[in-house]
Amino acid sequence: MRLRKFWPVIFLAVCAALPLWRCFLTGQVIGPFDQIRHMAPWNGPAPDSSWDVLQADGVLQFYPWRDMVFESWGKGQIPSWNPYELAGAPLLANSQSAALYPPHILVGVLHIPTGVAMVLLAWFHLLWAGLGVYYLSRRLGGSRNGSLIAGSAFCLSAFMVAWTVLPSVITTVSWIPWILGLIVGVFSGPKRRHKIILLAVCVAMMFLGGHLQFAAYGMMAAVVMTLWITISTWNPTRARTGFYAFGVLIGLFLGGLLAAPQLLPVINYSKFSHRANVPDQKGYEGYTKTAIPGFALQSLAFPTALGNPAKPSPVEKGLNGDWAALASNNADFAETALGLGPVVFILLFFMKKPRGGTAALVLIGILALLLGLGTVLNEPLYFLVPGWSASGSPGRAVVLFVMAACVLAGVVSDNVIEGQPKKVYGIAAGVCVFGFVLAAVPILFGPAYSTSDQLNSAIKTYVSSEAPVFLATAIIALIAVCAARYKPEYRRLMPIGVVLCSVFAYGWNLIPTSSSTLANIKSDGNARYAFVNASWGLLAPTPNLMPPNTASYSHIHDLAGYDSLLHRDSVLMLQAIDQGTPTPPANGNMMLVKPKADPKLLEEAGVTHVWSQKPIPSFTDPQGTVKGPYMIPSLGIVEYELLGPGRAYTPNAPAQIVSESYNDIVIKAQGPGPLTLKDRMMPGWTATVDDKPAEITPLDSSLGKDLWRQVNLEGGGHTIHMTCQPPGLITGIICFLVSALLCIGLLLLPVVKIVTSEDGLPLNELENSTPTGKIS
Repeated sequence: MRLRKFWPVIFLAVCAALPLWRCFLTGQVIGPFDQIRHMAPWNGPAPDSSWDVLQADGVLQFYPWRDMVFESWGKGQIPSWNPYELAGAPLLANSQSAALYPPHILVGVLHIPTGVAMVLLAWFHLLWAGLGVYYLSRRLGGSRNGSLIAGSAFCLSAFMVAWTVLPSVITTVSWIPWILGLIVGVFSGPKRRHKIILLAVCVAMMFLGGHLQFAAYGMMAAVVMTLWITISTWNPTRARTGFYAFGVLIGLFLGGLLAAPQLLPVINYSKFSHRANVPDQKGYEGYTKTAIPGFALQSLAFPTALGNPAKPSPVEKGLNGDWAALASNNADFAETALGLGPVVFILLFFMKKPRGGTAALVLIGILALLLGLGTVLNEPLYFLVPGWSASGSPGRAVVLFVMAACVLAGVVSDNVIEGQPKKVYGIAAGVCVFGFVLAAVPILFGPAYSTSDQLNSAIKTYVSSEAPVFLATAIIALIAVCAARYKPEYRRLMPIGVVLCSVFAYGWNLIPTSSSTLANIKSDGNARYAFVNASWGLLAPTPNLMPPNTASYSHIHDLAGYDSLLHRDSVLMLQAIDQGTPTPPANGNMMLVKPKADPKLLEEAGVTHVWSQKPIPSFTDPQGTVKGPYMIPSLGIVEYELLGPGRAYTPNAPAQIVSESYNDIVIKAQGPGPLTLKDRMMPGWTATVDDKPAEITPLDSSLGKDLWRQVNLEGGGHTIHMTCQPPGLITGIICFLVSALLCIGLLLLPVVKIVTSEDGLPLNELENSTPTGKIS
């Protein structure tokens, strides 16, 4: 009996583990490390997996950010600063580092290895997303079994699985269904004060999860849900609906205050972002071009109708099986992952007229799909919402469409059992045949996608190779749905059908994993390096050297870097050094040191070591300021030495960097004269000299204004201690404390009971059947 009570949790926990099976059974880590390990200076064997440029970000960005955050918390320090990339960059104020996310703090304090921690966190957030959708479905009147269909479909959806390698996405998204479920609970159930407090906590966790674009979509869904229920259930003779809506708004507001220690530093830093812009029509046109192309709709029933990136291309060696990426640069599998699977797709055709919260969810799903497809609905967001013009692809809004479709499928699943047999069998068979034909459209009408005969041939080959998958999943869905109609006790086959369809389609191999991470490279620990690269691969990898951010694996200070939130002055610095744009065509957020880099300007940026895969003609230096090239046979690279003073120095001698962490640096130097530190000067840095407060003077250079830090010293030896405290952190902590006190007060203080737990809104105004908030 006890096992039966917890069956939904157990079932969804197993579902969440399926895409990560290699990690749990063989100890692998998440991320295509084998792809990066094949590059210099590791020079590993050729990888078995295919290249996916978006999935590579799991290695280049998220693993090093998580590793720094975990290491910092393990030492009892706030992870404020990243010293290893871009001559120094904010860490806490980079929202996707999720430095203040409570599970990350716990992992750091417990000293769980980063690779293991990321697997456990990925599994937890897939499970948490599934449980959240289960809870939302139950609140909207879904049966226990129907809600399991919803939960399993969402946690195994193409969207959630494809974005698992980029953990800030699934971390943030996993809290959205809980927010919507609690909003419905405030309107329809008892213990409203508790739900308002839980709503505030879930909103805070969503923001702290790190991906603010998805958090914004979550808040949009929350507002639409609240407004729709308020308007659709409003009765002038009953004032309670207004009180409930006010309670929801209080919960959303308190949640924002709870997340303020993370949000305020991010907002402060975003003022300096290289992506900050003034919205204009040209920018809007570029923004909508990154939306999901219309042909991606054919993947609704079969998620791999656009090809499977986990499989190699059957046409050209080195490419993966995602043909949509060939048809459009913005059609990466994860960015177009709106596939629902055949079971959910079939169940949606059994929906009756929605009401209350269910109708709100229908509206949320439709709006999200229209936003994702780049329709005119994006225009007011782009031009009127501050910062929206600097956000990522509008196609990402489809996460709300996928979530809404999964929930609605769960809510209406019992209509299959209640419906007429002939109608049920006809709809199920018709939908599967329709979906199968739709998925095969490129075979019949390839020229509709491209005028290239080579691309059309590739599309036909890709889709033909996936045809057995379409057929297998269609048969599974037909059996699951028709069996449930034939005998109601077979309804449990539908959640199992969802799982089997996902496994057949992509569940076994869509998440790239590797046997190990990147090995440490020995280096001069406090020196700054420049790794020369010309480009970055979009459809296939390029032979790069120490791609941006990978230097941090070995705690090497790199002048290059890769982040979606870059300081504009850092970008201008690299632009001057490269004598041109530092970004490759494939990625506008990746900053490279290119072969045309000026050695004198590299020296000005504190670089003392330059690594390249071949000699650089421009580094021939008759004035003797460049030594080399020297071959390092063990690494297969060419090294140059720049004879400048390096990162830290005084007029008389180099300074000694004694220690460095993620929020401070300690230097010993000899005065008199200024100590110069060629690390980026940004707001929040303070200094002491021999434990006495000292002023940090921003130092101009030929690379830009206020780039570096300088502290004046008197004669003799001194110890200089610089500390980073992100602007907005203290104010954020005060907001957090105020919000926490208000939440405690709301829970404990006696209040006038406006309504009893039994006399809320009539439940049939929200849904046909009685919702429940229990996960049972």
